[in-house]
Amino acid sequence: MATLTDITNPNWSLSADDAGEVVQGVEYLRQNLMLILTTTAGSVPLEPLFGVSAYKYLDGPASMALANIKRDIIEQVKAWEPRIEILSVTQSADTVGASVKIVVTWRAKTNDQQYTNEVNYA
Repeated sequence: MATLTDITNPNWSLSADDAGEVVQGVEYLRQNLMLILTTTAGSVPLEPLFGVSAYKYLDGPASMALANIKRDIIEQVKAWEPRIEILSVTQSADTVGASVKIVVTWRAKTNDQQYTNEVNYA
């Protein structure tokens, strides 16, 4: 279990994966990004605008769905995690049927290193 002396970065939170642990720095930003990407818009009662509306686009034409999902991801990250700059949002090659795998390439605004997160919308 983490203690206060383990926290060395002003950007930190409890880990969503490991009880009693903390995530800091870039891992904290990665966790926040995944929270945005995996939360369905409208599902958080006190923050109805938080999250991505990917599911409402999946039944439409593929080109329209992908464009809308990309736009929604970029808008949501700008609104909810301003410490991240989105570099690209692409569709993964292993997307099958009504399932869409999205790869988000990003960087923390405090450094130039690139990171990726993947999310599957089915």
